Amino acid sequence: MTDHFQLNENKILFEACVCGDLPQIVEILNTTQSTIINITTPDRDTLLICASWEGHTHIVEVLLQQHKDSIINEVNIFGDTALIVACKAGHVECVKLLL
Repeated sequence: MTDHFQLNENKILFEACVCGDLPQIVEILNTTQSTIINITTPDRDTLLICASWEGHTHIVEVLLQQHKDSIINEVNIFGDTALIVACKAGHVECVKLLL
């Protein structure tokens, strides 16, 4: 993952992941370049990591359906994957999706 969120659209996408706004996420993913899935926060959290930490299974499911191979094993600066943060936060349904 290389890009840090600096553009307004990227910030909106991360906020949607944190807030659980699936329609907003789907709209942005469908109307932007496929590389937008590779954006990260300064801590290298991906969209999948953010959604997993918040327990938004519906968002985790959509992200995995569209981009599983390219995002499932990404690690943030703390060494955490989406699976690890879902475990830490106690989001069992997200864990099941990520296995």
